[in-house]
Amino acid sequence: MKASILSGLRLVSLLLTLTLLGWQCSGSAGEKTAGSGPSGNLFQRYYETYPAPPPVRTGGTDEERETWNRAVANYGNGDYVGAIAAFEEALANERPPDATVNFYIGVSHLELSTPRPKKAVEYFNKVVTEKKGRYYEAARWYRAMCYLMQGEISETRVFLERMKVEEDEFKKEEVLKLLSQLPGQ
Repeated sequence: MKASILSGLRLVSLLLTLTLLGWQCSGSAGEKTAGSGPSGNLFQRYYETYPAPPPVRTGGTDEERETWNRAVANYGNGDYVGAIAAFEEALANERPPDATVNFYIGVSHLELSTPRPKKAVEYFNKVVTEKKGRYYEAARWYRAMCYLMQGEISETRVFLERMKVEEDEFKKEEVLKLLSQLPGQ
């Protein structure tokens, strides 16, 4: 009885999340909208969707694996609303590690038909705060992309300069090229 009530509550929670995200995701799929002018053009040139994570086959409970695999499938199929909902459910399960889940929630917010870069930054900051892990450098790059998307050139420059100074390997060449192309040098 308790299990069916919990399942019902999770389903209601998932449906509410999907509904809330759905009404915010209008617009055409495909090209990401970015600020107009030079920053928008640079964003279009440098932004790439991060590849989907692998599904899990072992570890955790059946429900945790199912949740993660649903999130991965949604992400891989371009259903970023569904991916966000499932990743948030995985975050509550604490499997896989929070940094992984937070990273993919952040990217998913950038991939919505109406991107949410401010929300994405919140998730990337959680990854960056840990200062380690597989997604640390990638989160730094995508955080800079969020600021570029919003036309915040000075913030973009600050984060890219940090990546350059700290010799991040992720997108190293792109960091240098983008820094040289930012307006207002």
